[in-house]
Amino acid sequence: MARATGHAILLAGVLAVAACAVSRERTGPADAGAACTPPGAGTGNEGYCGLPADVRAFLDDRGLCDHFRGEPWPEGDSAEDRARRQEIVEGVRTACARTDRRLDALKHRYGNDPAVMRVLSGYETGIESGAE
Repeated sequence: MARATGHAILLAGVLAVAACAVSRERTGPADAGAACTPPGAGTGNEGYCGLPADVRAFLDDRGLCDHFRGEPWPEGDSAEDRARRQEIVEGVRTACARTDRRLDALKHRYGNDPAVMRVLSGYETGIESGAE
């Protein structure tokens, strides 16, 4: 039961972050001059802060999406396993919504920016196929 509660707390936090990301996507960054801290600093994200804000927002959101997509699928039939499967499905549904269209739009918008295109080219396309 404690594990299920921990997963519920994690999911609530993840969904709150996703909601903020969607809000940021609609309204833009609150302070364009704010300090930037790349996620996973020191793990190859050194160019993150030099990317446009809409690209950084996509990277953050897609990272959350990919996290849920990579979660191990519980095979058991216990209530805990069923609850965890539901958390994963809901996490993917929420975090991955519209990421295919956003990726396409960013590639179109920044098609002449080699640095941005190098980052975006590393993302799989069509992840929402069959999920909608």
